[in-house]
Amino acid sequence: NIAIHAINACLIWLLLRRWLPALAPSLERSDLAALFAALLFAVHPAATEAVTYASGRSISLSATFVLAALLADDASRAQPSRRGLAWRGPALFALALAVRETAIVMPAIPLLFAWTTGRSLRAEAWRLRRYAIVAMVIALAMALTPGYHTFFGVSLDTRSFVAQAMGQLLAHGYLLTHSLLGLCNIDPDLRVPSGWSPTLTVCALLLAMLLAIMFVARRRQPWLAFAIGWYFLQLAPANSLLPRLDLANDRHLYLAVAGPALAIACVFARAYARPSMRALACAGAIALVETLAIMTWQRNADYRNEVALWQATVRDSPRKARAWLNLGYAHR
Repeated sequence: NIAIHAINACLIWLLLRRWLPALAPSLERSDLAALFAALLFAVHPAATEAVTYASGRSISLSATFVLAALLADDASRAQPSRRGLAWRGPALFALALAVRETAIVMPAIPLLFAWTTGRSLRAEAWRLRRYAIVAMVIALAMALTPGYHTFFGVSLDTRSFVAQAMGQLLAHGYLLTHSLLGLCNIDPDLRVPSGWSPTLTVCALLLAMLLAIMFVARRRQPWLAFAIGWYFLQLAPANSLLPRLDLANDRHLYLAVAGPALAIACVFARAYARPSMRALACAGAIALVETLAIMTWQRNADYRNEVALWQATVRDSPRKARAWLNLGYAHR
């Protein structure tokens, strides 16, 4: 799992080295920004559930194929004359879907890149037609698999559309104010709201503000628009329309973290470009990486055995019955 995570950090570094000249053309040290973003992704404590917890491996392994597919797709776009490159991305996309179906958003990333950099969306969509073929084949295979009928039936019966919308507002608010800040919990005590509340209003305003920033920043700071779009796209399969038992989990933030990491890295890189701010930017970047690394080290201590993990969970979710039940099983 650690090797997979290290590969993913390297793939993010390689991708951002290719993308940042177009996303942030005025950025003098885009190479440093790419490296810093990859480091933030590598040491962020929200990745613990996908890396340290064996059951989370599908998240990180699927991310490997998604990132490799994006890298292959960018290489084929840069060299359209090499037809051999054209199917490498779709093949890796198929592998990502074979590991985890949430990888379905992968083709939307090049479209987001085209939108933020001012390229033709129609031309980009036509270039991505091979990914559409792969997605249709996978969709047909799912339609012919009885297990998926049961899965979607149970999911759609879990809660109504209105309840799902309110629950996901709460879930996104939690991910932004807890998991993204490194306050991790394997079983957060999030319950579907029974009605509208001031908390949901704050969550809705927070999401609306981020989406507004994405559209406003598209022309002058395309890197910021891309970072926000990446974050929401990666969370869309697990945290949008399709209901599931848990409203939010840290592991679903795994690949989404790369978006905020990119935004933070670009802010630090812009500060680094100013001679008067260079020392402060370097000190701040080192302090941030060290802080996240220490938080990750502390979080991994909770995973040293089952009892420790569920003791940490009941500490953070004292009113959740499942956490106490799992702690009881661990003790037994």
